[in-house]
Amino acid sequence: MFASPAEQELINGSADPADAALRAWTIKEAASKALDVPLALAWREAEVTALGPERSRATIRGALVEARHVLFEDHLFTMLVLPSAEPAAR
Repeated sequence: MFASPAEQELINGSADPADAALRAWTIKEAASKALDVPLALAWREAEVTALGPERSRATIRGALVEARHVLFEDHLFTMLVLPSAEPAAR
Protein backbone atom coordinates (compact mmCIF):
# COMPACT_ATOMS: atom_id res chain seq x y z
CA MET A 1 0.00 0.00 0.00
CA PHE A 2 2.84 2.42 0.81
CA ALA A 3 5.24 1.28 -1.92
CA SER A 4 5.13 2.14 -5.61
CA PRO A 5 5.42 -0.69 -8.15
CA ALA A 6 9.15 0.10 -8.60
CA GLU A 7 9.67 0.05 -4.83
CA GLN A 8 7.80 -3.25 -4.57
CA GLU A 9 10.18 -4.75 -7.14
CA LEU A 10 13.14 -3.42 -5.17
CA ILE A 11 11.78 -4.90 -1.94
CA ASN A 12 10.82 -8.26 -3.44
CA GLY A 13 14.16 -8.56 -5.24
CA SER A 14 16.17 -8.15 -2.05
CA ALA A 15 17.71 -11.01 -0.06
CA ASP A 16 15.37 -10.25 2.86
CA PRO A 17 12.09 -8.69 1.65
CA ALA A 18 10.73 -8.14 5.18
CA ASP A 19 13.86 -6.21 6.17
CA ALA A 20 13.80 -4.23 2.92
CA ALA A 21 10.13 -3.35 3.43
CA LEU A 22 10.91 -2.13 6.95
CA ARG A 23 13.68 0.11 5.64
CA ALA A 24 11.46 1.47 2.87
CA TRP A 25 8.71 2.15 5.41
CA THR A 26 11.07 4.03 7.75
CA ILE A 27 12.32 6.15 4.83
CA LYS A 28 8.74 7.17 4.06
CA GLU A 29 8.11 7.85 7.75
CA ALA A 30 11.25 10.01 8.00
CA ALA A 31 10.18 11.88 4.85
CA SER A 32 6.79 12.57 6.42
CA LYS A 33 8.48 14.12 9.44
CA ALA A 34 11.07 16.05 7.40
CA LEU A 35 8.42 17.50 5.08
CA ASP A 36 5.89 17.99 7.89
CA VAL A 37 3.20 16.25 5.84
CA PRO A 38 0.86 13.36 6.65
CA LEU A 39 2.39 9.91 6.16
CA ALA A 40 0.01 9.06 3.30
CA LEU A 41 1.26 12.12 1.39
CA ALA A 42 4.88 11.15 2.05
CA TRP A 43 4.15 7.78 0.42
CA ARG A 44 3.79 9.69 -2.86
CA GLU A 45 6.41 12.40 -2.22
CA ALA A 46 9.28 10.00 -1.44
CA GLU A 47 10.46 7.30 -3.88
CA VAL A 48 12.93 4.75 -2.56
CA THR A 49 15.56 3.99 -5.22
CA ALA A 50 18.09 1.79 -3.36
CA LEU A 51 17.98 -0.18 -0.13
CA GLY A 52 20.91 -1.23 2.01
CA PRO A 53 21.48 -2.37 5.59
CA GLU A 54 23.09 0.93 6.67
CA ARG A 55 22.43 3.34 3.80
CA SER A 56 19.65 3.68 1.27
CA ARG A 57 18.69 6.27 -1.33
CA ALA A 58 15.45 7.99 -2.24
CA THR A 59 14.16 10.97 -4.11
CA ILE A 60 11.94 13.41 -2.28
CA ARG A 61 10.18 15.96 -4.41
CA GLY A 62 12.79 15.31 -7.09
CA ALA A 63 15.82 15.76 -4.82
CA LEU A 64 18.17 12.84 -4.22
CA VAL A 65 18.57 12.06 -0.51
CA GLU A 66 20.50 9.50 1.48
CA ALA A 67 18.86 7.53 4.26
CA ARG A 68 21.02 6.22 7.09
CA HIS A 69 19.77 3.27 9.12
CA VAL A 70 20.83 2.30 12.63
CA LEU A 71 19.59 -0.80 14.43
CA PHE A 72 19.58 -0.40 18.21
CA GLU A 73 18.09 -2.99 20.57
CA ASP A 74 15.81 -4.40 17.86
CA HIS A 75 14.58 -0.93 16.83
CA LEU A 76 15.38 0.52 13.42
CA PHE A 77 16.05 4.25 13.25
CA THR A 78 16.28 6.01 9.90
CA MET A 79 17.53 9.54 9.33
CA LEU A 80 17.47 11.38 6.03
CA VAL A 81 20.39 13.44 4.80
CA LEU A 82 18.62 16.23 2.97
CA PRO A 83 20.32 18.44 0.39
CA SER A 84 21.66 21.57 2.02
CA ALA A 85 20.06 24.88 1.21
CA GLU A 86 21.87 27.48 -0.84
CA PRO A 87 24.06 29.68 1.36
CA ALA A 88 22.53 33.07 2.05
CA ALA A 89 23.89 35.95 -0.01
CA ARG A 90 25.94 38.47 1.93
